[in-house]
Amino acid sequence: MAGCMSRNRHVLHLVHLALAILGIHISFNSLQSLSTSVLPASLGNNMIATQAIVFAVSSFLLAPIIITQIGPKWSLLGAGLCYCVLMLAVQWPYDYIVIPAAVVMGAGAGVLWASQGTYLTIAAANHAISKNEEKEAKISDFNGYFYSIYQFNQVAGNLIAFGVFSILGDGGTSVPASAVTALMFVYLGICLVSSLSFFFLVDESIPPSDLSRKAPSLLKRIFSAAALLKDVRMLMVAPLMLYSGWLQGFIFVNFTADVINPSIGTIKLCLVFVSYGCVNVVTSFVVGKLGDRFGVGPIVLVGWLTHTTFYLGTYILTVFGYLDIAMYRDQSWIIYVSTGLFSMGDAAIQIAVPILVGKVFLDDVEAAFSNLKFFQSGGNSIISLLGRNLPHQTKV
Repeated sequence: MAGCMSRNRHVLHLVHLALAILGIHISFNSLQSLSTSVLPASLGNNMIATQAIVFAVSSFLLAPIIITQIGPKWSLLGAGLCYCVLMLAVQWPYDYIVIPAAVVMGAGAGVLWASQGTYLTIAAANHAISKNEEKEAKISDFNGYFYSIYQFNQVAGNLIAFGVFSILGDGGTSVPASAVTALMFVYLGICLVSSLSFFFLVDESIPPSDLSRKAPSLLKRIFSAAALLKDVRMLMVAPLMLYSGWLQGFIFVNFTADVINPSIGTIKLCLVFVSYGCVNVVTSFVVGKLGDRFGVGPIVLVGWLTHTTFYLGTYILTVFGYLDIAMYRDQSWIIYVSTGLFSMGDAAIQIAVPILVGKVFLDDVEAAFSNLKFFQSGGNSIISLLGRNLPHQTKV
């Protein structure tokens, strides 16, 4: 028994990492999907756009420095607490409180996700070495396992929201302020416990074969993320990175505000994202296995086919007058089917990108994942900022 646990210790470390980040994003991703419904006027959009912009800057400039100095484990702990600042601030929904907190959270998010990618890649390499396999052999598996757990955040977070709103709500499609306040305190507690759990996360050491290489100077590592922008491989992957962030802003901010909330209301919106999360969990596991056997190409193909079907179908039906708010309201199954289709593509893209980055840039993972999160948050901020001023058809 002890020998089995020792052989699989890197998998256990991965599970710990995934559960902690799951808890943090049960809170934040649920807040994001509900932000345009439960926060006043444009505050929700401004909050999402602000954190995404700072996220981009932090991923590119701050994350490599922090991870280099204190390592992924302690970077994860500090970054998780930055999320807690925002979860506390939304109790007072004013621009001068929420926007500065979104800046803090965005800075932490850049560090958290770059640390996650670094830790996961090192753990996957160590696990492969322990099995006498090539270092990159387990990266697809580990990403699949991680995202299968992580994507459960939409299921858990929105089930919590649905329960709180059902108990404390007035039975209508909108929810009272007291229910929103109670929900945010629940999310804050989950976020805080999850962040503090990083204290007990076991450090993953760099594979022995990599220790023989001379470590670059601190100054060189600080600018390593920028240096990768000259790498042709990074430029080829950049559009996919940008799109993987864009799609998050589109579904959780724009499609929610333009279609879901006006059609079925805030309480049923929670159920839509529960189903979205369920599809995401299953797809993440399946495409992770697919990538391990056939490579990253088929995963990207799944994402491309499902999203092309979603965009073309939605655009054509909207232009010709077959889809409008009244139709979504009367035939709510259309929302569940369309978001489920989008969720399949989302899961495929979100897994394909880190697998690709982890395999191609295995020798410079901190800088590579800093670039990944820079482009992802950039895509998110673009659609969040432009989405307020563009009609739904144009965004599709």
